[in-house]
Amino acid sequence: MCQNIVGTEEYVKTLRIMSKVRDSFTHDHFFSTITSGSFGEGLVMRGSDFDFMDVMKNIEVFEDMNINFKPYTTYLKMKTNDTPPEYTQLHLVHSDIPKVLEACVEVDGEYYFSNMRLKEKMFENFFDIYHGPCLSDKNGKFDLALCVHVIYLFETFEYPSVKVENEIHRIMSFDNPKIKHFYAYYLSKMFSANAQLLPFPDISGNKSNYKRYNTCISTVLRSIRHNAVSGWLLLASFIYQTKQYKKSLAILQYSLSKCTSEKLYLLRSLSNSHYELLNFDIFRRMPIVQLFKFLRLDSIDFCESSYFKPVEIQNMQNETLQSIPPVVFAHFLRFLCYYHLNDNRQCQNSLCDLQLTIEENYFIA
Repeated sequence: MCQNIVGTEEYVKTLRIMSKVRDSFTHDHFFSTITSGSFGEGLVMRGSDFDFMDVMKNIEVFEDMNINFKPYTTYLKMKTNDTPPEYTQLHLVHSDIPKVLEACVEVDGEYYFSNMRLKEKMFENFFDIYHGPCLSDKNGKFDLALCVHVIYLFETFEYPSVKVENEIHRIMSFDNPKIKHFYAYYLSKMFSANAQLLPFPDISGNKSNYKRYNTCISTVLRSIRHNAVSGWLLLASFIYQTKQYKKSLAILQYSLSKCTSEKLYLLRSLSNSHYELLNFDIFRRMPIVQLFKFLRLDSIDFCESSYFKPVEIQNMQNETLQSIPPVVFAHFLRFLCYYHLNDNRQCQNSLCDLQLTIEENYFIA
């Protein structure tokens, strides 16, 4: 009976491993995501919501003051004198993060972390329904719990990511292609971010620099599996930074050839042609992450200190420059390449294409 509802033991185990793989790669400088609830345990039932925890990596909680202070980290001290069992107040010791300060309340001249204020400040545009200690979206599909690290816990228990890494090393030995595609998808996303932080090589120098250049190329090429085009555009941007403008143009032309109307893009409604396409047998049999590689377009997300961001926009302090729609970026980079090649006619054509893309809102969320 149970197998008819949630699947076989092997199926449940597969889903649980997939969640671990996704969690191990779904993180940034500020948050680590942990899939929880029934979905995290591999139990997917009709009508159930998706529970996950976002652990705030730049906030640490401790019981005493015997800690080594780290820059850009918020420190909260546990106070349990006037709280019920299993509860604590979080006294603010240090923070230079504006949103953390806004999430605190003043009590007798001291500041305490407020769970309610934090939820109001962090995700007010998407998770706007309070569901106990969690935040929910208006459709009831997602439950989010905001979490912080408690330092003393990790002195006793093994940090979860160690176990996750051990699981990942076992993944490629599985015969299940679904898990392998899932792993490749999140590995590609990880390389997309990490490649941008590699030291930028000067290929005109010695063999050591040339080796670093090849390492960068190899790393970027591993980031082309999580959607149809962003990895290629990242490669084109890297090649542009090395002043190989004709090579960059060739990659951009290939990238633009993939930005066709049947592609899927975040926050855009599906058309009838999309539904017809997704009903093709070849796509119906694909795992969703493999489908993303062929049909999904994403914006180009640059890390704040990315070496791959074109030098012309590196010093521009604008948050929108960290995430650029794919076709917009492709035409913008084509303009820069033609500019350096002194091809005025193609510069003008690229600007016209860029203007038309923006006016038509073509793959712009």
